[in-house]
Amino acid sequence: MPKIAEISQHRLSSSSPWQESRVLSRRNRWPSWLRRDAAVLGRTASFGGAERGDEGKRERAGLLPRSARLLTGELAILAALSATALLLLGCQRDSGSAPQAQREPKAGQVDAKPGPDGAAPGGEVDGGRSPDPDRGARAKTAADTPQTIPDGPTTEPQYHVVARAKAGVSDDGEGNPRFKIFDADDGEVLIAHGPWLMRPDANGTLELDPRFIRGVELPESDPSAVTLAVDWTIHSLGGRWPDSLYMANTYVTPFRGDVYYNQTYRWLGDGWLRLDTERPRYVSFPERIEAWGDSIIALRSFAPRYRKSYGDMDAPKSEERAIAAAIAKVKPLSVYAGPAKAPRLSEAIADFDTRPSGELLGITAADPPRVLTYDPKTEVSTITALPEAAESSIFGIEIVDDGRGYAFGSTHDEEHEQDIPYLARFDGEAWHKEKGPPCGAGLVGVSWSESAGLYAICLNDRDFGVYPTGDLWRLISGGWIEVELPLRGSVTGVVADGPGGVWITTTLAAYGPKPPRKVLEVGGFDEIATRMAEYGPPSPTRLHCEASLEMHYTLLRGEPGGEHPEEKALLAKALVGDEAVDSVAVVEVEFRGEPRVALQVQIEIEASAIRKIERAFGERLGDTYCFSREPL
Repeated sequence: MPKIAEISQHRLSSSSPWQESRVLSRRNRWPSWLRRDAAVLGRTASFGGAERGDEGKRERAGLLPRSARLLTGELAILAALSATALLLLGCQRDSGSAPQAQREPKAGQVDAKPGPDGAAPGGEVDGGRSPDPDRGARAKTAADTPQTIPDGPTTEPQYHVVARAKAGVSDDGEGNPRFKIFDADDGEVLIAHGPWLMRPDANGTLELDPRFIRGVELPESDPSAVTLAVDWTIHSLGGRWPDSLYMANTYVTPFRGDVYYNQTYRWLGDGWLRLDTERPRYVSFPERIEAWGDSIIALRSFAPRYRKSYGDMDAPKSEERAIAAAIAKVKPLSVYAGPAKAPRLSEAIADFDTRPSGELLGITAADPPRVLTYDPKTEVSTITALPEAAESSIFGIEIVDDGRGYAFGSTHDEEHEQDIPYLARFDGEAWHKEKGPPCGAGLVGVSWSESAGLYAICLNDRDFGVYPTGDLWRLISGGWIEVELPLRGSVTGVVADGPGGVWITTTLAAYGPKPPRKVLEVGGFDEIATRMAEYGPPSPTRLHCEASLEMHYTLLRGEPGGEHPEEKALLAKALVGDEAVDSVAVVEVEFRGEPRVALQVQIEIEASAIRKIERAFGERLGDTYCFSREPL
C-alpha cells in the first residue's frame, strides 16, 4: 500500500515489443501514456469484466510453455510508440541556468492449498552518482521552490550501506542485476538483487537466504547463459508477509524468439510456487499487487498468446480478433486471495492503490488522467479530476493512509517548453497540486513517513539509451534537497516508513537506517544462476546435464578432507580404457555453503561410461547438480 517508490528499468529493444510496453514505472507498472497507447491499439487488456472464476480453475507448480515470449505482428507498433514516447520524455532538459540545488550530506559512513491461479482458498481467479555536467544548469535552489505541503520531517535520516555489488559490477544496467525494494502491506521491507529476494533481520542485516530462490525457475538450461541477459529482476511483489505474498519476475534476453517472458509465484513459507497464468489466448501478469481488506488484489496486464510464431509476418486477422475477444472478457483486476470480488470498473486504470477504509483509488488511462474511486460497500465508481493535469502523464498513485496520498508523474511546462515533475497531494477529501523537486522530466516514485518526510525519485536522462535512472530528493521545511548517498548508482526505490527508518536501493547498493553487522557483497547474474542451480532440484539423470556446461558435479557420500585415494581408485578402475577417464575427477567443491566430495564432469560423457561409474560407486553416488564452479 503506502511507502514504496521504485523504478522499472527495462531496455528498449525492437525485438521485444511486449517488454517495451512496460518500460518505465514505479513498482514496474506502466506509465499512463504507455497504457493509453496500448489501449488505443487494442493490444493489451480490454477493460470489460467477467464474473468470478473468469480465468478458469487451474494451478500448476511445474514448468510452463514459453509461448508468452513469442510476440509478433502489430505489437511492433506498440513498441515503436512506447519507445518514441519514452525517449521524448527522457530527453527533455531544462535549458535554464539556475544555481546548484541544495544537497543532503552523505550519511552512514560507510498453509492451505492454493486455489485456482495460485489464489488462497476463497481467492478469485480471473551514493553518489556518475558525473552529470547538466545538473547545475537544470537544478534550482530549494529557496526557489517554496512548498505548501505539510510534510516537514521530524528526524534526520541516516543511510548506511547494507548490501553492495562486488567490485567489477557496473551500473550501466545491462547484464548486471540491480537492487530493488518492495514493502509488504504489513510493514515488512523486502530487497531484491536481480531475482533473489532478501529480508532484513532485526538488526537490518541482509543475507542470501536460499529459501528465497527455492522454486524459482532458471530461465536457461545452462546457468552460465544468463550472463547475456539484458535484465532478470523481480517485476512486482506485494501482499502480506508471510502468508499472502505474491511475486512476479521478468527475464529479458537479446536473442530473437526468446526475448522476454515472465513468471508469477506465491510464497509458501520455505520457497515459491509457480502459478499458471497462461490461457489459450493470452498470458496475464501482475503489474501491482496490494492488500485490500482481508484480500489480495492485483492489477494485471495481458500478452497475446499465438498458436505459433509468425516471425516477421502479421498474425492472421482472425486470430487477432479471437485474442482480443478473449482478453475483453477478463477483468484487469483480479483477487489472488481472500473473500473479495474484483470490481467491474467504469474506466480503464493504469495504476491503483487501496485505502485502509476499503476504497480503491486508480489512475485512469484517459487523457487527461483522472482518479477513479471505487467504494466496495456501494459498488459504485466515481471520477475526480486531478488539478492542472491537462498536459500531464501520471505514472503512479501512492496512498499512505485515509488522510494522505500522492499522484505523481510528468507535466509539460509551456512557458519553458519542457517536461517537469507533476505532484498532487490527497488530503482524504480532495486533490491539491503541489510543487515537485526541481529535477528531470518527471517523478517515478514517492514515499512518505511522519518522521522522515516526503521522498521523490526523479527521472533523469543520464545513460537513458539503456535504462532510465533516478535521483532521490527529499522535502524539508526549507524546500526540496537532493539526497547524497555514499556509493555511486542511480536510485531504484525508497521506503520512507520501513523498519527503523528509511530504506533505499540503487543500481549498485542497498541502504538501511543503521549499520549492519556485515555489509553483504553480491555478484552478477552468473553467480545468482549458479546459486539457483545449486539450491534447486537435481538433474533427473545422474552424471548428466542437458546444458553444455563447463563442468558439473555429482555428490559422493563421504567426509571432505584428505586426498580421497579410495574414491580415486574406484573411478580409475571403472574407466580403464574408456575415453571418459580424462573427463571425470574426484574433487571437493563448495555446495550449499559447505565442502563436499564430488565427481566433477568436465565434458559430457557417454551413457556407457555413466553406467560404469554407477556400478563402481553404487549407493555412494549421490545426486547431480548442474552448476559450474571451480573445485576447492
